[in-house]
Amino acid sequence: MKFADRVARANCGNGCVKDMVAMQADATIATKDAEIARLTGCLERANAQAEHFEREWYLRGEVLDTAEYWLGSLLAVIHRDGGHYEAEHGTARAADDAIAAVHVLRGSLEGYVEANKHMKGELDDAIEDARKYAGAQREIARLRHEVATLCGYDSADEMDAATGRRK
Repeated sequence: MKFADRVARANCGNGCVKDMVAMQADATIATKDAEIARLTGCLERANAQAEHFEREWYLRGEVLDTAEYWLGSLLAVIHRDGGHYEAEHGTARAADDAIAAVHVLRGSLEGYVEANKHMKGELDDAIEDARKYAGAQREIARLRHEVATLCGYDSADEMDAATGRRK
């Protein structure tokens, strides 16, 4: 049996049922209006958030495009190929291989730095030895000249010629 039929049967003639039904209808309408207002507010907030998200997504897209460009440029420099390696193997593999290549280069560079330190030490030792040798050569020439003078010769070359000694 429908609600309206039950109300009609229960009508006591003085309108009390009609008033009760009207009050229930008013309460139901007020509840529905409040729910509609609440849902409208939720929808407005959801729309605002969606618009904000779209703006951020658009701006982030520019940032991502820029980052993608610079990543590709960096990978091209590391692989020394103008971007062909990334195009052929994909960004993930190109990045992994680039990281490995940089580690190898750094290891090699550290090895070269260490070797250069060692070579610099060796070079410093050789320079010092050359200075000592040049000083010894000067001292030998001075002593030969002194010996030649003591022996009555005008020079060490004259003494060498007289004694048959070659330089």
